Amino acid sequence: MNKAEALRQVIRDNSERNFQYGEWDCCQFVCNLIEAATGKNPALEYTYCSESGAYRYIDQSNGLGNIASRALGEPVGKDELTIGDIALLKLPKVGEVLGAICHDGAACVTEAGFLKAHMKYVKYGWVL
Repeated sequence: MNKAEALRQVIRDNSERNFQYGEWDCCQFVCNLIEAATGKNPALEYTYCSESGAYRYIDQSNGLGNIASRALGEPVGKDELTIGDIALLKLPKVGEVLGAICHDGAACVTEAGFLKAHMKYVKYGWVL
């Protein structure tokens, strides 16, 4: 399945899912998308089950961008991203999250659920 179809499927299949660190958060959303598009899930390399565990892993990795780069390679500028590509966003009141480029923005999972953010919040990303 192509990355745009994979994004639609992951959002559709998980639209009612509750946020939970290590089960359904921004990283797990992205990993589910990568698995749907490529058949490989990079989340199998690390696990955490709490907010403190997630932030400890992020801190030890020097940020979400480094975690994503280990799985996806070098990032590219946001102008090179298309629907279904992975993005690092910096959201007001939330901070950095991983998401996916969608029509006119980026979809991500926050504690409030799915969120569609404006492209101005995308810092850079990775082509799937």
